[in-house]
Amino acid sequence: MRHHTEYLVQTNGTWFAQVQNYFSILATRLSGTYQVSPTFGIDNVFTFEVFKFILSIIGLAFAVVGIRLGVALLANAMVGLSKKAFGMSRIALSNVFVIAALPIIYLVLSSGAWVYDVGTSFILSTLVIVMIGVAFVAGFTRTPRILRIKITLVKGLVILAIVLASTITLPVYGTYLRAQSGQYINYQWSPAYVPTIQYTRWAYGVDSVTSADQSLIKSLGNQTNTLDHIRIFTNQSARLNMKPLVGVNWMSIDNAPVDIIYINGKEYWVSILQLIQAGLPNDPDVWRTQHLLLTHSEKVLAVDAATTQAVDITKIWNLTQSPQVYYGEGGLWQSVDEVYLNIPGFNETHLSGYTGPPSYNGTADYTYKGFWLYWKFFWQGRFDFANGAYGNIKALEYRDADARISNILLPNMRLDPDPYPVVDRQGNIYLLHWVWIDWQSPSNFADYPDHADTSILRLFAATLTDMKTGDVTGYLYNSGKNDYVRSFYNSMYPQWNQQMPSWLLPQLRYPETYFNTQQDVYNFYFQTDPLQWQRNVFLQSTETTRFIIMPINGTLTWAAVRLVEIYHSPSQNLAGLYIAPAGVRTGQVYLIRFPEGTTVIGPNSAISAVVTDPIIKTQLTLHPDWTVGNILLYSVNGRLIYVIPYYGTQGNLTVPEMVAVVDGSSKQVGHYFIQDPTSSIEVGSATTKAVSTIGISTTQATVNGTLAYRYQYEQGGNTRWILGIKITSTTTVQVLAKAETLTTTDIYRISNTSTTVPTTITVVVDSTTLPYTVLSVQ
Repeated sequence: MRHHTEYLVQTNGTWFAQVQNYFSILATRLSGTYQVSPTFGIDNVFTFEVFKFILSIIGLAFAVVGIRLGVALLANAMVGLSKKAFGMSRIALSNVFVIAALPIIYLVLSSGAWVYDVGTSFILSTLVIVMIGVAFVAGFTRTPRILRIKITLVKGLVILAIVLASTITLPVYGTYLRAQSGQYINYQWSPAYVPTIQYTRWAYGVDSVTSADQSLIKSLGNQTNTLDHIRIFTNQSARLNMKPLVGVNWMSIDNAPVDIIYINGKEYWVSILQLIQAGLPNDPDVWRTQHLLLTHSEKVLAVDAATTQAVDITKIWNLTQSPQVYYGEGGLWQSVDEVYLNIPGFNETHLSGYTGPPSYNGTADYTYKGFWLYWKFFWQGRFDFANGAYGNIKALEYRDADARISNILLPNMRLDPDPYPVVDRQGNIYLLHWVWIDWQSPSNFADYPDHADTSILRLFAATLTDMKTGDVTGYLYNSGKNDYVRSFYNSMYPQWNQQMPSWLLPQLRYPETYFNTQQDVYNFYFQTDPLQWQRNVFLQSTETTRFIIMPINGTLTWAAVRLVEIYHSPSQNLAGLYIAPAGVRTGQVYLIRFPEGTTVIGPNSAISAVVTDPIIKTQLTLHPDWTVGNILLYSVNGRLIYVIPYYGTQGNLTVPEMVAVVDGSSKQVGHYFIQDPTSSIEVGSATTKAVSTIGISTTQATVNGTLAYRYQYEQGGNTRWILGIKITSTTTVQVLAKAETLTTTDIYRISNTSTTVPTTITVVVDSTTLPYTVLSVQ
């Protein structure tokens, strides 16, 4: 009720005006009007919300009245029948009709929020007639006159005929009108489907999805070579390869999240190791270990998603100390309710190379002292703690980040189940959760006629949990919609109404679960053509949403991409793809639909093309242990290419053995068999070599050697370097590096690679220029 009142104040409205508007709508419907504007459901959504609240009170009142009348009915009937007190029986009969009238009255009152086609008004008219009839009979049976009425057979038949005519004829006639195929658009599409399509798109926030064609991702413009950014490693492969790097038994990657991130122009798989305990049976030290010693995790592992090379996390994030992760996901953060800090005689566990404060130096969540100190630890049997042997006890609570955020959310707020880490310029690590609102729609206009998707979804805020201190900071997301749902929740989190910091914007990405929900709706509600709607020309998603590099309008952009096929099509060809750019463009969503007659095979067909290729089939037969990785669709030089890596094992490592590529239009298959899977240089160039076998000219080359010289100069306000890379004892290749086209990591490597001490450097260059132009530094 509070959010209704606040929104009324903001819009200078009143409860009376909303109720008056609702009864005006109801009167219009009772008059037989079924044609409304396309935005009718949106324009009156708050009116429907207000009256839904009023109806809930009316429904509760009707339930109380119905129960009371039901109890009285039983008592009156028992007395009337046992003592032949016909007056009591008459009242009992009247109560039956009153009870029957209550739900009918409720239905009539709620009918203002119904979706109407040509036949719905006849159903409403029937309900009104029945309501009046039942109310009349209920009143009439309470009077003594009913006992003096003599109903003959003829009178009875006439009354029955009138009742049947009023309750059956009107709905039948409405059904007859609906069946007039030639009037489908006027009788059903325009009055019922058009307003509900508009409403459902508005409710799920997909009315802002931009329709686009293939030129969006095929425009060359300033596009850098996509092949430098092809992802080779899957999530699971990255996990398996990072596992040997864990090194201790009190941290684990087994159940720790492994997240894909994009920073400094590169994709990395990163995992903040989970805090665990390698327990022993009947271990007497479990309590001390879990509450005093194992307080935090200190390790973050990373691999380059394109080259599979393990990367020092300090080269990705600006960390000045070892990570200090006191709040995380799962593990001991979830299973142990509290940890206690700065206890004399107990030292927190650290890695051998740890750099940072010896113990937690942030603010505690709670400090136990006095009575509560005694009460807390006495019942745990920790009498030394209870008696104050260690003084006041500082505690960290709710250390599982998901639970910590959930504790401060209101009803109907949903937490992103797949958070990911971000880092500020000072090296502080945060876990980013998206939060959205999932509000129940107040009318029948959502997802007509199935009513399966009946929410009002609003992306609400991005929250950051400091993984050291547990501090939670929120930033409201401005979606451009300022309706009553957003208005209420905004008012409940005024401290989150602040601008996102500049360092966070490049690390943003559209929440995958929210994105998938929107897709499930828009796969149907993109369609606004009545004939196509009747033919079930819809979409269905295939594969899962992947975050990959995509050239959007000629600029390489990290984005969420989801492939879609034609709904229930046996061909399983692609019908298009959704793209949601990340970074500063987070919130934009495109749907690229391929024109009818365009053939782009789907991922299943791409796999079939690979396994039936004679050369690849031979290798797969020789290596039955090879497993297929992600099936990713990239735009390469204006062609849609599937990139499909295959993995084998070397010892306890998962390594890429082959990269297969399939042209989505021609089904042409290419491949490259990796000779040295442990070479990040070869792995990084494997896709380039594979696509070159299907006729795509690649202008990339990899130059590897020691840096012989480096000359720096300025041109047009931009920094340039001439690099001499000695690739053999007698050959030095000269390349040009331009600061404005490189990432900060690339620039750091160029500037800090020694020329006095022979130091290896690897660069990817555009071989069509003279001298070669550096595209990236490996």
